[in-house]
Amino acid sequence: MTYPSREQVEVTVAAMFGRAPEHWRAVWEGGYSRADRWLVQWSDGQRAFVKAAWNSDDDGLQAEQVVYSSVEASFMPRLLGFSTSDDGSFSVLVIEDLSSARWGVPGDERDAALLAAAFDELAGIAAPDALQPPDLADGWGGLASDARALVETGLVDGAWVERCAGALVAAEQEADPSGAQLVHCDLWLQNWCRAPRGVVLVDWDASARGNVALCRAWGEAAVRTAGGPGGVVLAAGNGAWAAWMAAQAVSDMVNCWNRPLPPRLLETQRREAFASLCWACDELGLPPPEPVGGFLPPGPWRP
Repeated sequence: MTYPSREQVEVTVAAMFGRAPEHWRAVWEGGYSRADRWLVQWSDGQRAFVKAAWNSDDDGLQAEQVVYSSVEASFMPRLLGFSTSDDGSFSVLVIEDLSSARWGVPGDERDAALLAAAFDELAGIAAPDALQPPDLADGWGGLASDARALVETGLVDGAWVERCAGALVAAEQEADPSGAQLVHCDLWLQNWCRAPRGVVLVDWDASARGNVALCRAWGEAAVRTAGGPGGVVLAAGNGAWAAWMAAQAVSDMVNCWNRPLPPRLLETQRREAFASLCWACDELGLPPPEPVGGFLPPGPWRP
């Protein structure tokens, strides 16, 4: 994948701020992104996080800019600038530098409580008019209809699918992700951090209009994936949302299983799928998955 060059991005950033940063450090950690990313610093010590992407390849920066410019909340990164290049070929988003925040470490009670508080605040925020309903995976019905692809990942075997898929399909149908609230549809560990002001949610390129319970389910799964306490972000007794979330995580893993993606991203997806499915099985009284080698237990991960 190619990105706008740093030199091209520097021209656009300099035009936005009236001066170009002196120091640029490429950011390669985290998951897959269609945008190139840097931490930058100006001569007076001001720091920022810069993302740039071709407009023909990605509309995520425009979606993020819509959210950042229209929503004020403690969990929202501060927008410092947004601009399109002079020829209109790429866009550049500049937000506050959050590199000193607490990222990807083992989840604890404080992390879970602050994430839950962020979702309480998010529950009162309507989605900007430009946002659409979320683009979600087909769910357990789709996974069960192509059980071979799921079994090939080694997460479960065919007997487990035959025994458990029906209960997961039925439970998932009770979760309704539709609604009018602002929702973040990619809330894994690499997309939230604990700053002094509380949890901050980043990478709103998949933001949508829906039910904030979707975010609570995603956050619960993320905390469990980090080895944190269950039942803080989303209380026990939410088997429908656990089944729904497991379907999202497992579908992501299955869809990426044979693609040439970074090994750490695939490793993270395996961990997310395993933790999410264990949560759903615990809620629904189903036998837990017994993955074939290579699946990491819940624990720390640094994006």
